[in-house]
Amino acid sequence: MLKEWINLRPWQTVKSQEQYQKRHTYTFLVNPHATRLQIKVVLKEIFPGIKIQKIRTTTRKPVLQKKTLRQKLNKKIYTKTKKKVFVQLHPGYSLPLFKTTE
Repeated sequence: MLKEWINLRPWQTVKSQEQYQKRHTYTFLVNPHATRLQIKVVLKEIFPGIKIQKIRTTTRKPVLQKKTLRQKLNKKIYTKTKKKVFVQLHPGYSLPLFKTTE
């Protein structure tokens, strides 16, 4: 149940690939209300046998949509709140989800 609520999705961009190669850090998008402890439990359920060294989170706040969309609907429309999680594993561990050529 917790796994479906957190909705762990990998986030792969150029910047996240650079972070993976430099610091061995994986990036995910999760439910904005999820805590670090809940994220850690779900990661250990999905990928048994990994050792997590550090978990960092950031929250992207809602932003007012562009003016063209607001003019059509004549009301204020905001983007959704998003939460990014940066997971750093101990040396020697990796997730099979992220395959990069190093």
